[in-house]
Amino acid sequence: MRTALFGVYRLGTENGKIIANPAKLLKRHKVSGGRVRFLNQFEPLETSIDYLKPLKTEAQRLRTVIERDCPEHLDEFEIALNTGMRRSEQYQRIDWCCVDLTRKDLHIPNSKNGQGRHIPLNIEARAAFERLRKARMGEGPIPIAPEGPIFDLHRPPRRTPVGTSTLV
Repeated sequence: MRTALFGVYRLGTENGKIIANPAKLLKRHKVSGGRVRFLNQFEPLETSIDYLKPLKTEAQRLRTVIERDCPEHLDEFEIALNTGMRRSEQYQRIDWCCVDLTRKDLHIPNSKNGQGRHIPLNIEARAAFERLRKARMGEGPIPIAPEGPIFDLHRPPRRTPVGTSTLV
């Protein structure tokens, strides 16, 4: 935005239409110093597991293991893979009011650096959110602002040692 305004006002000053360029007063957007990582950045190592040998990418291997061992978490994996959210953002900072499937947008209200951010949702991420919504809320109209977390983080009940009572 700053670059476009700066260019327009620069042309105005060059053509003698204005005296000063007010776009010079706009602050530059700070570029994030964070790291950028990609899942399939490296070729996966050799494996002794037969069903993983024909798979050539990390994403294919992860998806296959999740489908085989814990298929109920496949949508969580798809969302993480297609949005690039941090684990804390996915499991602690978002709820259903942050997801806008109509506008294809996911709002993270308080990111790791303390600022909110918007993540565009591609087809795979929207489909995964839609499957999760149907599983959690059932069929029917989507509430305007559904409450509650997207991912269920409840741990299994703590086991009570034999011979002790849970009643106090």
